[in-house]
Amino acid sequence: MAEVELSVDFEKLLEFGRNALEKERYLICVQNYNEALSICETPEQKRRVYLALSDLYMKVGNGTFARYALFMSEKVSEKGGYDGIDYPRFFPELTEEQEEEGVTLTAEQILAYNKAYSLILEKKYAKAVKILLQLPASIEYLESIAEAFEIAVDADEKFRAEDFLMPLLLNDKLCLFEPKVIRLFLRSGNPMKLFVTESISYLLDANNVIREYLVDIGEILFESGEFATAKKFFEKVLSACPIDEVSLYYCLAIAYAENDGERIEKYKGIYYEAFRCGNPPMDALSWAAQDAVTSDNPPYYLEISHSLEKEWLDVLPSVKSKTDIDEEGSKAIFRFCAFAQPLEANLYLQEVTNRLAEKPVLTELLLSMAYSPYITKPIKDEILHILLREGYEGKFAYNTPTKGVLCDVTSLHRRVCFAWKEVYKSLQYDILTGTTAIPMRCNVLNSVVTKCYQVIGNVEDDKFMACYDIVLCNYVKWLGINVDYVDVFQDMNIDVEMLKNDMQELNLESPFV
Repeated sequence: MAEVELSVDFEKLLEFGRNALEKERYLICVQNYNEALSICETPEQKRRVYLALSDLYMKVGNGTFARYALFMSEKVSEKGGYDGIDYPRFFPELTEEQEEEGVTLTAEQILAYNKAYSLILEKKYAKAVKILLQLPASIEYLESIAEAFEIAVDADEKFRAEDFLMPLLLNDKLCLFEPKVIRLFLRSGNPMKLFVTESISYLLDANNVIREYLVDIGEILFESGEFATAKKFFEKVLSACPIDEVSLYYCLAIAYAENDGERIEKYKGIYYEAFRCGNPPMDALSWAAQDAVTSDNPPYYLEISHSLEKEWLDVLPSVKSKTDIDEEGSKAIFRFCAFAQPLEANLYLQEVTNRLAEKPVLTELLLSMAYSPYITKPIKDEILHILLREGYEGKFAYNTPTKGVLCDVTSLHRRVCFAWKEVYKSLQYDILTGTTAIPMRCNVLNSVVTKCYQVIGNVEDDKFMACYDIVLCNYVKWLGINVDYVDVFQDMNIDVEMLKNDMQELNLESPFV
């Protein structure tokens, strides 16, 4: 472990961290920032540390934690009301993209690529290769061709990769260094596997290779069981950026495969230190890493095998329990939701959250998961759905790759028919989870629904969508903000003709009440 500058002074710790960042000493940087975070006395100090952490993660290209730290800098401010971050517009995905000269294909050539793809699926490999040899190389389309050949590797025992792939490679119709092509060759068995492993090894000595590219190749090698070669790629990444999230995880997994206790502790320590601000589930990460190197089909980072998923599911708190969860139950649920398939996690959450108002510990867990960097958007969306279903009221923090929101959630405290209640809950959900940056102000929405109810009155359930559209129009107007109405309505799947139909259904002369 790298050393931390010894100081208990908040300002000096931030300064040490910034100096380390300038020198690209990322581990020392994050250690100083973590130490500063541990001695914060005010929300403003916490905010400054999280902003510094966001700068660090941006510098190393980790978009997930950069957005998370940026979001936390707002959350700890405790401003109340609504606050939002429009990530696509102001904080796009962080990538180190390689510039490549595109090839413009004619319609006929595109159709020829499509024909070749179909021929591969029909096991007519020689005819497909004949067509491909006559076409200009296009990385975009050749990736699809590689996928089709990969299906052949799995599905056709008679398929001999060397007979069909080598002619394409030798005629520059396949790029050996494209990740999908590498995966294809690795899965094709020897001699193709040996050929590609030896060919890509030169990248380990090359300079200025994009870090993301090396990680992609390392993951493909790991997935193919080539742990020794994969380790070299991940270690090359870590030599340039010792807090690369994905490389640390795979190096930990390979250390388990090699039963190297010293390296296991090393990578666990660095990973925890690097991402401590996001409360990483270290025990679960360790179990997942061990699972990855013992599975027949090694799962990727933050995924687990079906057998381990079932094992974790079996020890979760009972969905039939009427009592709240304890600390161990909370850890088990978080672990499962962080690594299991979203569908499985959501099915469990739907059942265990009945009578949520009587389970404060479970409620707090759900609220924390809604902004955790280890929980995916589908699960966060389901958490919001559950909270609204169960009538949760209070502060809500929601952070995904497309949006970060802080708001106060309230129920509709008016006596209205079922359709209006559902409109209120649905709009809360859709505004918070949608792509457009509409503020979620429940007091305004509450007033709009009440006003629409007073004007329109009780409605049958089949008028739900008409009521939904009318309330949305009025909500955006009542907010009094500058907004592109076209974007809003497109995001909510509303058009002018629909609004006309809605007005007719509800006997309105105008969509505005």
